[in-house]
Amino acid sequence: MKKIIISILILVTIFLSGCYTGKVTINYACKEPYTIINNTCCLDLNKDQKCDSVNEILNSTKVVYHKDIKELCEISQRFECLRKEINSTSIKLVLRNKKAGIASITKIEFPALGCVAYYNGTVEEGFDYQEDKAFIINCKIKDNYIETPINIEANVYKPTNIRGLKLMPYTKFTISATGNLSGMVS
Repeated sequence: MKKIIISILILVTIFLSGCYTGKVTINYACKEPYTIINNTCCLDLNKDQKCDSVNEILNSTKVVYHKDIKELCEISQRFECLRKEINSTSIKLVLRNKKAGIASITKIEFPALGCVAYYNGTVEEGFDYQEDKAFIINCKIKDNYIETPINIEANVYKPTNIRGLKLMPYTKFTISATGNLSGMVS
């Protein structure tokens, strides 16, 4: 019986050794943003299947150090910026009208980014004193951090006190407001 067990073990050993090809396959794994190129984990930000050099990375991306980051959304005069959301395709602002009268935005511009949005500026699209309104401005943003002035133009409608026929229920005037926006791009 011992001879049979030893014979079976020898046959199994011979069989298993015949399966060995001599090649060992190693599977590499890298975490984003790294990728495997020529069996090495490296950065390939432009997705050209070549490892990026430090100079390529520094020349293609604006580097922002933590101490330089300012999360800012401030506007002078009539409006208060309650909230901002910045991503690679748009900027969303939530504005509050801080003064009497219905404010209706006609233009929001971010000159440093080359982005501008136009609105009709009608009384129906406006928002009254202490009301909030969200605005989404389409804008292509390549950097991971932005700093830009904000220019806002608006029509302001105030109710008239003229008795009789209400041909002109509002007095309309145009205002401009400026401010600054900065923050990380999500």
